[in-house]
Amino acid sequence: MTERFLPDLGTRIQSQSGDAPVRVAGMLSVQVIDRYLDEYTSFSGTCSIGGKDYCGTFDLGGDSWPQASRLLQENFYLDLSRFAPDRHSALKCDPPLDMAMDLEVRPKVSVQSQKTDESFVPLEVTHVRDLGLATTTESLEKRHEWWVQQSRTWCGVTEPSVAKAWSALVKPSRMAVRGLDYAEVIKNVAGCCLACRGSERVSQTIEMLVRHGLVESLDKSHRPSVITSLNSKPVIDIRTLRQALANLALWYAGGRILAHSEQGSIERALAGILNSDGSDSVEVLLTESRYCLSRRERPSLRDDEIEKQLQHLAQEHAGIRTILESRMAKFPETVWDHPEVSVVTKSYVTYDLLRQIYQARGDGLVSRECAERCEQNVQMIGQWLRQCASVEIAPFGEGLQSMRTP
Repeated sequence: MTERFLPDLGTRIQSQSGDAPVRVAGMLSVQVIDRYLDEYTSFSGTCSIGGKDYCGTFDLGGDSWPQASRLLQENFYLDLSRFAPDRHSALKCDPPLDMAMDLEVRPKVSVQSQKTDESFVPLEVTHVRDLGLATTTESLEKRHEWWVQQSRTWCGVTEPSVAKAWSALVKPSRMAVRGLDYAEVIKNVAGCCLACRGSERVSQTIEMLVRHGLVESLDKSHRPSVITSLNSKPVIDIRTLRQALANLALWYAGGRILAHSEQGSIERALAGILNSDGSDSVEVLLTESRYCLSRRERPSLRDDEIEKQLQHLAQEHAGIRTILESRMAKFPETVWDHPEVSVVTKSYVTYDLLRQIYQARGDGLVSRECAERCEQNVQMIGQWLRQCASVEIAPFGEGLQSMRTP
């Protein structure tokens, strides 16, 4: 099956409007942000506008970059200070970072790509209206509900729910962002922190939690009861408890991103929560938090005649339907609890089976054109899964885990 490149957005706009400025609004998946000295900054990636997909390159100069930079910091917590003013710098987004864009652009001079040897037309961004989250409020609410439910499970890893008793001894700070109440997540973070540090470090742990705004100052008269609870805990696998704490901290960091936190403040809070001086673990959690917020509700698969043919095969062909039911039955029940991964799983299993049928039998039951679409959809679903946190798909088996591989 041959690889097909998406049409270039700049070329399409130039052919329709010449060099006149136009407004483009839609979804953008940024693959790389390049900074060319002090001259301009460039976004490159795929975009969806008016139901059609394109490749696009957007150049931002002195008039448009300050607004774009501010929005990227506020909405995605991207540290753009790493760009060196005296040389070409690049920030690669792997997987691509989804965002909603609303820009005013003007086509520039055609450029020859050094990678694909194709010509493309960069778009000069003359005005930035928006660079924000591509997710809807409804989707964020569903994700938040899943994380809150999971936080109760993770906090209770020390049966009989000892961590919950510890968390009840501290008063969490209220953090409500976009209507999402993070109080229970924060309370469970505090409980797991106390559980991980133990009775010898109660005062230091509480002071750290207060310093980073997770809990309100605890009356010292309560500390003996905290220490008693800690000393009564059963023997547990501390690695399991630390993993539970990392899972909780991930979505807490997401809330801090939504709250437009000051650059550097989330890293400091995560380092304190995880009790780690290493930046690697903090950066991984922060990156996963960013993608958990920014990814679209599900992969944006096309709705056309080819898709109708594929769905008809999956639903009406008795043999294919039987195999699909058998394969989906092998997934544990936990796969169906996630509001989005459950839908993606059904799609992946369907497209994967149909492309395998083509590979085994050739052009027949599944046409070459349909097989190419299946291949494209499988890759698109894999990219979407790479935007999920590891913990979101960890219980779903090696099949889904392998889909995250680039």
